Order: sequence, then C-alpha cells, then structure tokens
Amino acid sequence: MNVPFLQAVIILVSIVCSNAAPGGIGSECGLPENKDAEASKTKVSSIAQKAAQEAKAAHEAQQVASQQAAHQVKEQLAEKALEAAEAAEAALAGKLSSVAQANAANAEQAASGAYQEIAEKEQLLEAAKNHEEALRKQLQSARSDLSNTKKAAAKAACVAHEAKENAMRNRRKAKL
Repeated sequence: MNVPFLQAVIILVSIVCSNAAPGGIGSECGLPENKDAEASKTKVSSIAQKAAQEAKAAHEAQQVASQQAAHQVKEQLAEKALEAAEAAEAALAGKLSSVAQANAANAEQAASGAYQEIAEKEQLLEAAKNHEEALRKQLQSARSDLSNTKKAAAKAACVAHEAKENAMRNRRKAKL
C-alpha cells in the first residue's frame, strides 16, 4: 500500500461517517441510530482513527514484508553466486588435475624412454667390452704364437746352420 491511498481511505471514512445522522448515511458506518449527533461524531472519528491506524500498520507491515522478501532474494542470489563460484573452482581444480596428470604422464614417458636408451647403450658397451676382451685374448694368443714361431725359427736356423756345417764337414772329409 502506498501513502496517498491510505490518506484517501482516511478521508473517505471520515466523510462517510461525519454524515452520520439518525436514519442517514452514517448508519452505513455500522453505528446505531443515535440521538446525540456529537457522540456519534466522536464515535465516527474514533472508528476513522482506528481504520487509519490499521491502514498505517498494514502499510508498515507491507514495507517490512517487502524488505524481508528483498533480503531473502538477495540471500538466495548470493547463495547461487557462491554455488556458481564453487562449481567454477571445482572445474578449475579438475582442469589443473588433468594438466598435472598429463604432465606426469609425459614425464613418465620421457623417463621411460631415457631408461630404455640407457639400457640399450649399456648393452652395446657390454658387447664392446666382451669384443675387446676377445680381441685381447686373440692378440695374446697371436703374440704367444709369434714368440713360439720365432723360437722355432731360431731353433730351425740353428739346426739348419748345424746341418750346413755338418754337410760342409762331411764334404771336406769326403774330399780327403
């Protein structure tokens, strides 16, 4: 209710009730026909004041109710905004978690590749060491064979030299 409406109601009630007269319009106010017009006017004025007070109280109650409704709407909107913010935070946390998981998976894959490459290089290194060891053994065997061959050649040269000298001695003896 607004104030001009209340004022109009008060004026209307006082006009209708001020015309109170025995058997007249005032009987519409719910007043019994009264012989005393002055008492009737007082009673009408009292009713008008009471109606005005009730209208004012209704107006104030309406203002309080509208303020409470506005407050409740504001609370509901604030609650919905908070829920939306929480949902946005949850979505962000989910995306950050996904990114972190993707980064972790990429790091794991890179580490796995690095470990595999290291293992392959270690195998190649081990194979090279084994080949080197085999070559050393072959070299040692070849050196040993060379040494033995040199010794055998030296013996053979000595034996050949002795045989030559024997043969020369035998020829000289045969010539004699």
